[in-house]
Amino acid sequence: MNKSEVMSFMSEFRQIELSKGHVYLCAFDVTKFSAFHMRKAQIILPARLKAAVPKRQAEFIAGRTLASVALKKLGFPETLIPIGKHRSPVWPKGIVGSISHNASFAVACAKLTEDNSAMGIDIETLFTESQANEVQDLICHQEDFKWFNQPPLSYVQLITLIFSVKESLFKAIYPNIQRYLEFQDAKLIDLNIETSVGRLELMIKNSHNTSRYYEFEYQWVDNNIITFISV
Repeated sequence: MNKSEVMSFMSEFRQIELSKGHVYLCAFDVTKFSAFHMRKAQIILPARLKAAVPKRQAEFIAGRTLASVALKKLGFPETLIPIGKHRSPVWPKGIVGSISHNASFAVACAKLTEDNSAMGIDIETLFTESQANEVQDLICHQEDFKWFNQPPLSYVQLITLIFSVKESLFKAIYPNIQRYLEFQDAKLIDLNIETSVGRLELMIKNSHNTSRYYEFEYQWVDNNIITFISV
């Protein structure tokens, strides 16, 4: 794939170094996306996206392109990553990974594994205050509220972080539990704002070889937050 051709709708390729792995990020511009990019990317759209609006197609292509970048860094050749049950990516044998996007950015991560390791990543645009107020009671466990008013994090930053990190957790553990969880099935039990690290506790009964506690990292990129879990 010619980089200049990809860069015509994707830009700002970055590798973000975190303590437990590398995260790959790029910006993309839906207004510059066309069928030309789908052909050049050589990424097969799932049937449900073939007639979708360009925004949905661009998000998918950007995410899968970054996933290929993550796999290349691990020594894998060009690899298609199909969609499995409940729309989750199906990674090559011996790999765990995760993909996420919002309206302007895509992120991906992957690592080699021989056990029940897991990864989850999420990117969210900072909520508005009205959005934060609307979702607060849906996403927060009752004990999450004690973390409110933790300067320098604002209320909307904390709500966005809680939403995003629980999304990362659910992506990480889905391959083991094979079912969706509710936001209140996990709670925030530790948050170090200086190091951008925290921990979640999973509240469901542990019958799927999953852990009870999960450390996460987060990083702000402009007006967006990336949350990352690797276990």
